[in-house]
Amino acid sequence: MSETRKRAKLVPMRVDIIEKLRRASESLGIPFRDLVNKVADHGSNLLLLSNGEIEKLEKEYKAMRELSRLGFTLIPVGLLNSLLEECSGESVFGEAVKIGRNIAAVYTLANSISESDIKGLLSVLFPDASEIAMKTEGKRIKIAVVVQGRARRTIELSVRIIDGFLRELGYTKEKEELAPGLAILHYVKEE
Repeated sequence: MSETRKRAKLVPMRVDIIEKLRRASESLGIPFRDLVNKVADHGSNLLLLSNGEIEKLEKEYKAMRELSRLGFTLIPVGLLNSLLEECSGESVFGEAVKIGRNIAAVYTLANSISESDIKGLLSVLFPDASEIAMKTEGKRIKIAVVVQGRARRTIELSVRIIDGFLRELGYTKEKEELAPGLAILHYVKEE
């Protein structure tokens, strides 16, 4: 056998994964072998790009897809900072709360909202964050975001979207600390 010719290797897989791939193959109209090779190729690329955190990419993709359906688009942070510096009044923050509530409504129509969905939304609202932490304790949610290079008003805009989102899910805010580059938020589920 020549060295340039690629050899096939047998790799044991769980039966449920094989069935899932077979259903995807039939649904998409892609031959099973081609689909397995494609999934392995792209999956390995995604694993390397995400430092093994492929679930995080999946959450972000889901949130971005839902937000783009609602008319969201990416905007450079510098431009967002300057736009918000020119805006006066609280109307823009009131609109942000409404947007958050609409996003939650869309999510709940599709399915129940999980902690993973909230983390995905946080990743999309703060794509420039160096750290996003979320902790749930019973009926409480604590969120901390470190996002350098953003003005306090642009952080507050994203926070108001989160406020509306969680308000729609029955949470009220207990505590908020906002500063340039930092947001710490505490919410509790209403009875």
